[in-house]
Amino acid sequence: MQPKPHDAIAPISRRDLIAWTCVSIAYAVAFLQRVCPQTIVDDLARDFGVGADGLGIIASAYFIGYMLMQFPAGVLVDTYGVRRLVIWSLAASSSGTLLFAAAPNVPIAFLARLIIACGDALIFTALIKLVAQQFRERQFGIMLGLSQLSGYAGGVLAATPLALTVAWIGWRASFAGIGVFCFFNLVLAASILPVRVSTAKPPVLSAILFSALAELKSRESWGCLLTFSSHFVAVTTISGVWGVPLLTDAYGLERHNATTALVLFMVGCMVGSVVFGHFVDRIQSLARAHILMCLLRSGCLALLIPTIGTAIGLEAVFGAFVILGLVAGGMTPMILKAVRNIYSVARLGTGAAINTTSAGLLTASLQPVLGYALSASWSGMQRNGVPVYSAAGYNAVVLILAFVSLLGIAGVLLMRRRI
Repeated sequence: MQPKPHDAIAPISRRDLIAWTCVSIAYAVAFLQRVCPQTIVDDLARDFGVGADGLGIIASAYFIGYMLMQFPAGVLVDTYGVRRLVIWSLAASSSGTLLFAAAPNVPIAFLARLIIACGDALIFTALIKLVAQQFRERQFGIMLGLSQLSGYAGGVLAATPLALTVAWIGWRASFAGIGVFCFFNLVLAASILPVRVSTAKPPVLSAILFSALAELKSRESWGCLLTFSSHFVAVTTISGVWGVPLLTDAYGLERHNATTALVLFMVGCMVGSVVFGHFVDRIQSLARAHILMCLLRSGCLALLIPTIGTAIGLEAVFGAFVILGLVAGGMTPMILKAVRNIYSVARLGTGAAINTTSAGLLTASLQPVLGYALSASWSGMQRNGVPVYSAAGYNAVVLILAFVSLLGIAGVLLMRRRI
């Protein structure tokens, strides 16, 4: 799929629109896979007989796989194009999901989530590249916002709808259905996405490593990496792993009420991605906007600390989830706009891959640490055979995430000359 000149882009055809929709749906399912563990955390703990440390290991599998494939994904999409990456992504996602649904123990569940993540890691990069090729530069922000909207829709499905489905047919049957859906989307993608004719040689490891080292010589690249990582680590951890357990354990909410907070977060993300995606191409000082968003994100996380949250009331806690969602949704097109400015359209895949690889590595590394912090404060209390962790443990978890979030300001200062 060759990029079209930005000053002479023909109107998007119906086939192009279907292609974009197909990849966006794949990204929605990938987002669901990323944030679904907290919805089924009790089921996994009960079926596999593990506590927070074991659940942290299962959760880390996704981020490890995501990290391992992010940089290769960027190089591959720049070399082979969107179509091949989407097909590879959906093949891995469908097979991994079916394996996860049948997993008899933690090691197989870990392997299955690793396979899913390796596939999902490709789809986000492919979607960014598709948007950059098919739309004018001044449309880049809004189309990224709409693309991200599909991801957050997947996040909404991973909350209450998935919880109700799991309660109805069980988590194994639910994920078997997701795997079958991914397979049918694979068939659609293979038939609708155009074939790219390329004479480029397959990338080799030495070329990949050389490219990464060359890009990381500039302070702007390091600043972009730090800004993206701080955002991804903080938001993905609270929305995808420990957010619902935080509300059920530390705040005493029923699971359906806790997942409602996650739905509000995802709705905020959806609104934020479109609104800020519209304005990101019109903001004069992108650096100043980045700093403001970092402060808002960190402040919202601070309000979720149980000691603070119980003092200010549940209404404020739910409000913090909504605002955190708005900020999280708005930050994505802003960060990717910075990636485009620093790396250019031609190297956009590589630039996105460097940032998402680093973010995935840090997120994966942090999950067992957070799980250990919770386990260390466990008093032995259980609910339906599942450990219930203390407010003190969650105080430590959310405080760590708020500190990581603040590191994004340092990243903005490093790249401010290019954004």
